Amino acid sequence: IGPQFLDPNLTIQGSITPPQTPLNAFKEYWLNIKNSYTKYYLNKTTSVPALSGGAILIKKELFDQVGGWDERYFFYYEDLELCRQVRKLGKEIVYFPECKVIHRHGASGTKIVAPLNQWRRAIPSSKIYFGTFQHYLIFFIIWTNQQWRKIFSKLR
Repeated sequence: IGPQFLDPNLTIQGSITPPQTPLNAFKEYWLNIKNSYTKYYLNKTTSVPALSGGAILIKKELFDQVGGWDERYFFYYEDLELCRQVRKLGKEIVYFPECKVIHRHGASGTKIVAPLNQWRRAIPSSKIYFGTFQHYLIFFIIWTNQQWRKIFSKLR
């Protein structure tokens, strides 16, 4: 189970992660179907595909059964991997927005790289989570959309 995250200014932060697939990346970035790929939030308790790992409550027995945190991951995707393993056991993952936690997204790594390059920290873990081919496919979908938007904004 996981809470609703709030930014330090108390605005709601996305805590639910939809299935991370190339199709969902395409839906969100090219077809503009929100909540298909990037984190989002809801205002009701519900079963979800995955939760952000800033605060997760899990029974010790279940945590041990899935092997705990997968130490191949250094920053990012360890929460998705934990959720994936829990779902493989047929267990439910629940988003509980009645519980609220202030979460300073990305604060753990601010001393590692410059702010403009923060996204690069996710690459090694992304390759582990998705596999190399799917990592690059998703990267290509998102990157080409960003390039298209740059070109399109100059044409306006």
